[in-house]
Amino acid sequence: MRHIIEDYWKRIHLARGYELLYTPHVAKLDLWKTSGHFDFYRENMFDQMNIEEELYQIRPMNCPFHIQIYKDSLRSYRELPMRVAELGTVYRYERSGTLHGLFRVRGFTQVSHNDESVNFSASSVQGFR
Repeated sequence: MRHIIEDYWKRIHLARGYELLYTPHVAKLDLWKTSGHFDFYRENMFDQMNIEEELYQIRPMNCPFHIQIYKDSLRSYRELPMRVAELGTVYRYERSGTLHGLFRVRGFTQVSHNDESVNFSASSVQGFR
């Protein structure tokens, strides 16, 4: 069943012009601090790992990686909107009682519009409310 859902998801996204990504499951803690996720979601994140005197974090969400890809090079407004999507597994440390009983999970793969990034120019959204 999972392969059927993933294949469908991939076909739809490729047809709509998305680039499919695979990003790391672990990154330096600074990425999560810069994005603001660490301060906002800290209580629902697993503890950091100390690797060679640097703190690393298993990812609670994928979007900071997508932003890093966008920021990796200068882009013309002609390249926008830039559509990227990922079937990315994320890991969250949600404590007992956070969600409803058996619905609480520690890791899951997002197969939805939750894990897409569309970057666009400010002029392309003028008039939207």
